[in-house]
Amino acid sequence: MNVQQIRRQLDAIEFTITAIRQELNDDDGPARPMLDEIAAYTIATFGLDSRRFYGNKRQADVVNARAAFAMAAYQNGYTLKAIGIHIHKDHSSIVHLRRDYELRTRQWPEYQDMMNKVTDNFRRQNLSIT
Repeated sequence: MNVQQIRRQLDAIEFTITAIRQELNDDDGPARPMLDEIAAYTIATFGLDSRRFYGNKRQADVVNARAAFAMAAYQNGYTLKAIGIHIHKDHSSIVHLRRDYELRTRQWPEYQDMMNKVTDNFRRQNLSIT
């Protein structure tokens, strides 16, 4: 590969990066909240210590907080992998948290208001939940 071919490839990459940056900066609605912001709001809403939220505890309050966080993050376009990395869980754990969200709100009515408060606070109008 000669220098001219490398320059053409670099120009193509730079063009792609520029296009992606423009796409991300398009003003098509409110900016997506950061995962840290969603997590901090969730932790405060549930009155948890961040070590419990990010740790391996499996008590109902912690798992329900994680479910609310996962649902709010997913509604805002984050991938299952990104959500899992943020809370130190495998993406399959996030699949279960998201799938069982409705069940959890019915099973633990005492947490329903807190879970809904988190997801409603970060709900985006232009995204649908699948």
